[in-house]
Amino acid sequence: MRTRRMMIVVLLLLGHLVARGQSEFVDLADQHVRDGDLDAAITEYYRHAYLYPDDPRLHEVYTKLGVACRDNGRVQPALRAFATALEKSRSADERARIRIELALAHMLFDQPLQAQLVLLRILASPPADAALVARAHAVAGVSALMAGQWNDAAASFHSWASSRPDSSRTLEVINALLADTSEIPHRSPTVATILSAIIPGAGQIYCGEVLDGLNSMALNGAFIYGFYSQLEQQRWVAAGLVSIPLVARYYMGNLDHAQRYANEFNDRERRAFAAKAIRRIAELSD
Repeated sequence: MRTRRMMIVVLLLLGHLVARGQSEFVDLADQHVRDGDLDAAITEYYRHAYLYPDDPRLHEVYTKLGVACRDNGRVQPALRAFATALEKSRSADERARIRIELALAHMLFDQPLQAQLVLLRILASPPADAALVARAHAVAGVSALMAGQWNDAAASFHSWASSRPDSSRTLEVINALLADTSEIPHRSPTVATILSAIIPGAGQIYCGEVLDGLNSMALNGAFIYGFYSQLEQQRWVAAGLVSIPLVARYYMGNLDHAQRYANEFNDRERRAFAAKAIRRIAELSD
C-alpha cells in the first residue's frame, strides 16, 4: 500500500513538472514576442513543439509560431506552421482563428488572392463564434481592396458592418469611401504603347517617367537619324546594320517600357487608395 501511494505521488509530481516545463517554454516565447525578439520566440516555440508533440494545446503553439514567423518575414516557415496548426486543431472555431492569421500572412506577403481563398473556407462554413465571422469578413474586405476588387470589398465590408452596433453609420462611411474608386488616377497601357510607337518615349512621359522618356527619345532619335542618313547616301548594308539594333532593342524596348510603366502607375495608385481605405476602416474599428 505504501509503495502504491509513493508511486501515485511520484506520478503526480512528474505530471506537475511536465506541465510546468511546457508552460515555461510557451511563456518564455510569449515574453520574447512582447520584447520584440522574434528570433528567440521562434526558437522557443520550436523547442516546445519538439519536446511535447502530444500537447493538446499544440495547435495554439503552432499558430503563435506562424504569427512570429510571419511578423519576422519568414514566408515558408510561417505557412508550414499554420498548416500544422490546422492539422492539430480540433474545432471549427480553432480552424477559423488559424485561417484568419494565415490570410493575414498571405496579405503581408503580397498574396491577396491566396488570402481570399483561405477566407472563403471560413465563410463557406461559418464557425459558431459570430465575432470570428465578422473578423473574417473584415479581413476579406481588406484583401479585396489590396487586389483592386472594389465590389467584392464593398460586399465584405457591408457584411462586417452589419454586425456592428453602429451599422448604419459604418455603412455610410464605407459607401462614401468606396464610391471614390472612379477618381483613382489611371494610365492606359494601350495608349502608352501607341504614344511610344508614334514618338519613342512619349508613352513613358505620359506615365510620369519623364527621364526615361527623354532618354528613349534621344536614343531612338539618334538611331533614326543615322538610319536615314545612311539611306540618303545609298549605303544599304550600313542602313540595315543601324536598323537591326534600333528595332530589336531600343524601339521595341521603348514600347515594352511604356506598357510596363502604365501598369506600374495603375498598381501604385490602386495600392495608395487601398492603403487610405484600410486606414479609414481601421479607424471605424477603434
